[in-house]
Amino acid sequence: MSRPNPLILLAVLAAFVAAVSALSLLKGGLYIARHEGDMLHLLEILFRLERGELPHIDFMTPIGAFAFLPIHAFLVRGMGVDQAIHWAQSSVAIALLPAVWWTAWTRFTGWLAYAFGFACLVLVLALVHGETVDAVSISMHYNRWAWALAFIAVALSVLKPLGRPHPFVDGAVIGLCAAGLVMIKVTYAVAFAGPVLVAMLIRQDRRAIPAAVIAAALVAVGVSFWGGLALWGAYIGDLVFVAGSEIRPNPSLSLVNTLVVPAYLGGTLAALALVVLLRRAGAEQAGLLALLCLPAFAYVTYQNFANDPQWWAFFGILALMLRAEADEEAAPVTTRVLGYVAVALFALATPSFINLAYSPIRHAVTDPGEYAPLLVGSERHAGFQTRDIRAYQLDGVAPLDRFGIPIAAYDAFIERPEPVVFQGETLPACELAGGLPAMVDAIASDLTAAGFADGRRFFVADLFSVQWLYNSAEPLIGGAPWYYGGLPGWESADFLVVPVCPAIRRVRSDILSLVEEMDAGLEEVRRTPFYILYSIS
Repeated sequence: MSRPNPLILLAVLAAFVAAVSALSLLKGGLYIARHEGDMLHLLEILFRLERGELPHIDFMTPIGAFAFLPIHAFLVRGMGVDQAIHWAQSSVAIALLPAVWWTAWTRFTGWLAYAFGFACLVLVLALVHGETVDAVSISMHYNRWAWALAFIAVALSVLKPLGRPHPFVDGAVIGLCAAGLVMIKVTYAVAFAGPVLVAMLIRQDRRAIPAAVIAAALVAVGVSFWGGLALWGAYIGDLVFVAGSEIRPNPSLSLVNTLVVPAYLGGTLAALALVVLLRRAGAEQAGLLALLCLPAFAYVTYQNFANDPQWWAFFGILALMLRAEADEEAAPVTTRVLGYVAVALFALATPSFINLAYSPIRHAVTDPGEYAPLLVGSERHAGFQTRDIRAYQLDGVAPLDRFGIPIAAYDAFIERPEPVVFQGETLPACELAGGLPAMVDAIASDLTAAGFADGRRFFVADLFSVQWLYNSAEPLIGGAPWYYGGLPGWESADFLVVPVCPAIRRVRSDILSLVEEMDAGLEEVRRTPFYILYSIS
């Protein structure tokens, strides 16, 4: 296959970005149907940034600043969160378009160039993180952006350039992608640094390495001017703390299960088969580079919630380009089979990628009648909405034998968590199954009505301490928008809120155990059916 016309390729990719962006922006709002807790996490970080706070220094998060700054850039211009998110996605796609186009044109032939370009841009502009669930969710948007950056860096380093080499341009793009990965989610940077560097050395493209280092260093200097040198130490501190956390050591499956459970085993075997076939077809160097990438793909998938293997389609595209290095005359059957296995990998990746590609269309035809604002009472952010039944129908999970139903005889066959005893009182063994925004709003409203909210800070014994988003309270100084362990922000708290039915029961238990150990001198000042309030002396 021949190389695509560069102008036509650029025009098609740009038209795709424009069409999908218009589809999202013209809807007039953002209507999510899953992951309300993740949205509260995102909102707290965005609103802290809007207050002038810096990530890692003023609050704890293992996610890098570039995951939020594109949205923040539009939020500070007075937009609501809904429009800020849409504009941010479009801006990131526009910013990446030159790199996507350059990689597609210099590394891929024929339809593969378009496939690569669409794969990257679909990831950036999608309104769902992946999987096959028919529901819009902006949750974990940074994972999608990071996958696109990783695909660009891997393709530029692993594939030989078509036509005249441009090592300085290639290196600069790789360096910018690497810096972006560090500032979005370090997992990607750590996983792909080795394979990309080795590929650059094996391909004898050493001139690209200084360009990559210079480009990444320029980004680092810019970040240092923005956040100060202390930002780097604080960022590393957050990463180290979260890495040692027992609350959530991995988001979903274990690393081994990410490779071998029924849903993923077919893709794992197909990817390994592509490596073997490349080497048997005489493309030993190509097969080695592909093999080096597999652990990185697997590790990032393991670290992402739901373990969605977004790399399958890209790996199939990569393998078809690497096939050009095979000796087709010496191994015609093997080379042909390699193409068949790549197609199988495409088939396995299709459900998730269709969900990603279709999500902006699904969002555009969403009926707003079934949705309600996530931030009740905020006119500016009224367009950021979620499914009303998920957000405001309070559902919980509790062991029925605690309500007198006589099944306690089965205790010998299961291991029950120990009851949570705090301040001499056994708390209900309850956990929210739905209605988290409603519960947060109810607690925030009650705190306001009781006269406790104005200017005060609340440490909530739960996954989130976000009541300040719904009333006139203040955020915790040094708090954690998502709880990973310890008592971050405790020193600034005026009150401890103990939910009767928390989002995560284990988190409530761990927090209250730490509070009991430190003998905080608590005094109960309010009790309602859904929370207990203690003042902190």
